[in-house]
Amino acid sequence: MAAGGALESFPKNLPRAHKDYVVDASAKMSEKLKPVMKGVSGSSFEMEFDLDDGNPYLLPLVGILFTHVAGLGGSPNVDYGGLLKAQEVVMLFAHLEAFLADSIRVICLKEPRVLKKNKKMQWDTILECGSWEGVIDKMVDEYVFEAGWGSIKDKIRNMRSAYGLEIGVSDTVLNALDAAEQLRNVLVHNGGRVSREYLERTGRNDVRVGDMVPLDGSYIEKLSATVTVLGGDVFSAIAVKFFGARPDELRLVFKGAGTVLE
Repeated sequence: MAAGGALESFPKNLPRAHKDYVVDASAKMSEKLKPVMKGVSGSSFEMEFDLDDGNPYLLPLVGILFTHVAGLGGSPNVDYGGLLKAQEVVMLFAHLEAFLADSIRVICLKEPRVLKKNKKMQWDTILECGSWEGVIDKMVDEYVFEAGWGSIKDKIRNMRSAYGLEIGVSDTVLNALDAAEQLRNVLVHNGGRVSREYLERTGRNDVRVGDMVPLDGSYIEKLSATVTVLGGDVFSAIAVKFFGARPDELRLVFKGAGTVLE
């Protein structure tokens, strides 16, 4: 949903889970404010309330919206550190997934033979493409879409086996990246709270179901370095395999990205 559509008649058009949370949080804020609304002009005060079932990363945004809607003026004193760290993790994987999709697209356009699969295309779809180039583009789009499923570790292993790419990242680093991707999943789908699936997939025993997953700045720096190095490895492998580049011709600036996850 576009941002403008989500904010129109706010919060009515928000996704159901977010809408329920915002309405609940706003109601609780209203109840807490009623006893102190008189004589607070120019003053500061604190509120505490329980939202165990909500998404804690939405709470700062709800606070800001509420202060404006209620006409309190000023801004709530909120620590955005957790929210920013969560967003960093989510965006690192978003950029990596987009890069891998574009990389597969480049391979398909360079070597259309990789598109040879036992699949059929409807006549009306072919006619809508308008040209042979349009047909190829359609096939590439569908191929890239299908290749987008699965974890980053699965995608790298498939790129090695399907295209013969010599991607130098170790299994140790791939496993660490897979654990980070599980972290990304709980941030996006579970509000940053540990789920049973997260524990089963990562084998962690330092957190329990329902805990907030701790986000450490140094960990995110290593994750960023890992994503950068992996992207460089994929780029180099494609350049060598499909474009005839020599490894010594490639300026591997990404090697100085920093310490990677292990």
